[in-house]
Order: sequence, then structure tokens, then C-alpha cells
Amino acid sequence: MINKKFFITIFSLVSLIVTLSTISPNTVLAAERNDLSSAMNRSQIPINRPLSMSGMDENGVRQGFVNVGPFANWDYAYLRLNNNSNRFIFERGSSNTRFRIRVQSPNWRNFDYFNISNRGYVYLDRRENAREFTVQAQDNGGFKIFTANNGQEVGIFRWAGSYYLTIGSGTIPMNWLIF
Repeated sequence: MINKKFFITIFSLVSLIVTLSTISPNTVLAAERNDLSSAMNRSQIPINRPLSMSGMDENGVRQGFVNVGPFANWDYAYLRLNNNSNRFIFERGSSNTRFRIRVQSPNWRNFDYFNISNRGYVYLDRRENAREFTVQAQDNGGFKIFTANNGQEVGIFRWAGSYYLTIGSGTIPMNWLIF
């Protein structure tokens, strides 16, 4: 009977040690994430100023610059490896933590604001249809972009040899930089 109690105690301790060893010291708790989110506010995103945007993967490797280009009579946002010629303007949204993103040089006049297609792709639309976004600061100096209405993260999706900005299923998370 003592051997059985001893075995159970040893087994429990080993299980606890294994569980604790799998928790990364870089694990961010939900409360810490909320602190990061509230720390990045409008004063840290330059408003109404043309900026370049770049995407980095979760390992800090730059994946390309955000650009827009025509496909099927619409401009879609995608990553381009060596060209940061497009400029993006963060405009005030409907609240203190929301933004609209406008492209400085779209291919079609008055179709210059980020919106999300039914399939989750970021494309350019008229101002009245512009999607609002929120941002969340990251430890690497970049930020995450989320749709304001449902909190889906904007990342990238590979299709037809390009990486398009998307939300939803299959989207690869990205950290974004502005400069």
C-alpha cells in the first residue's frame, strides 16, 4: 500500500515537471496581451501621413512590402519583395482605437480604402465602404492589424504565386511595420 502511494506521488511530480517544462518563458498571458493592445493607441500610429508598410513573419523575417495591384477589375493588397512604392494613410475611424487605411496611389480613382471581400481578401473600395481596423503592439516594435467589427487578424495567404493580405481560414499571421 505504501508502494502504491509512493508511486502515485512520484508519477504526479514527474507529470507536473513535464507540464511546467513545456511552458515557454516567452508565453504571453491574455492579461499581458490586453496591456499591449491598450498601450498602442492612436498617438503611436501617424495619422494622415503617407507611410510604407512591410510584413514580417512570426520569426522576424521580412516577407515583403505591402502594395496594391489590379486583378479582375479590383485592386488587391499583396506583398511585393523589393518594392515599397505604395504609400498607405491611416485615417481616424469611428472611435479612438479604430482606423481606416487609404492607399495614396490606387489604380482606380475613388477606390482607395481597404475593405474585405466575401472570401477574406483585402481589396480597395470607396470610402463609404471602408473597413475599420484596430492595431495591437508587438514586442518586436511592429503591430498586428485586426478587423474592428469581428477581430479577425490581417495576415497573408499564398494564391497564384503571390501573397495577398487576407483574413480568415488559411491566413498566415504577420507582424506589420510602418516607416
